[in-house]
Amino acid sequence: MKWLFKAVLLLVILAIIGVGVFVYYIDAVVRKGVEEGGTYALGVDVTLGGADVDLMGGTCEINGLRVDNPPPFKAPCFLDMDHADMNVSLGSLREDTVRMPKLSLIGLEMFLEKKGESSNYGAILENVKRLERGEKDQAKEPCKKFVIETVTVRDITVHADVEVPLAGTKRVDVTVPEIQLHNVGSDTDSGVLMEELTPLILKAILTTLVEQGAGILPDILVGELSNTLKSLSDLKGLGMQVIGDVVEGQARQIVEQAIEEVGKAIEGTARDVTKQADKAVEGAADSVGKEAGKVLEGFGDLLDGDKKDDESKPVK
Repeated sequence: MKWLFKAVLLLVILAIIGVGVFVYYIDAVVRKGVEEGGTYALGVDVTLGGADVDLMGGTCEINGLRVDNPPPFKAPCFLDMDHADMNVSLGSLREDTVRMPKLSLIGLEMFLEKKGESSNYGAILENVKRLERGEKDQAKEPCKKFVIETVTVRDITVHADVEVPLAGTKRVDVTVPEIQLHNVGSDTDSGVLMEELTPLILKAILTTLVEQGAGILPDILVGELSNTLKSLSDLKGLGMQVIGDVVEGQARQIVEQAIEEVGKAIEGTARDVTKQADKAVEGAADSVGKEAGKVLEGFGDLLDGDKKDDESKPVK
């Protein structure tokens, strides 16, 4: 009986080791899929802090997603995400298409920059456009696809650089409301790849900025985003919902303060110029007045001299 007990114990140990290796393998697969898919889709490095798959609970959590800023832009990154939670249909993990009832992306921070004719968002969206034209990475191994019932994106902050003439660059911060997408990947037979999912989330955030950012964000930024998004595939069929409004925070105050500062500077300069002109005119008038006085005084002396000469002449 001892040998039977030892055999069972060995099998249990092997099973535990196997589950541990499988869990580690699954975590690595998720991390690799997110990083490689995002990097290829956006054209910049995408890194993930970690992934934790709970096979028993059918959940997965990823932490520390970061999308690098394309050169030569100087913001810390283009996009930074705190974490994401997802529910997974366990039976689909063994299939080519993974089914998720829910995916929640939480705590996103985005930096939008424009320098001259170029912008970091323009560079990122140009890579998305390339992907949508069907330019696939032929060397890339086949990856799993996803069908997601509900994608929720919340706690989004966008920082946009605003160039105000004569006042330099000002940063505008806005809070984007919660965004929901429904039945992602269900309109195809096999779902969407991770490299296709990342641009969908990005387009949802930028589309919300375009629809609600007028009068809050710079017109040139909203206009460029609108034109670029029109050249990409739309989000129709995904039942996109925006719960709330874009909150301008200090955006309007910053811009208005900058404009006010410029106005004060211009007004002050104009006032100084006016004062200097007034002083110059006043000085010129004084000079002219003094010179005119001298001329009149001389003319008066001349007349007085003529009178004296007339009085000194004897009367005949």
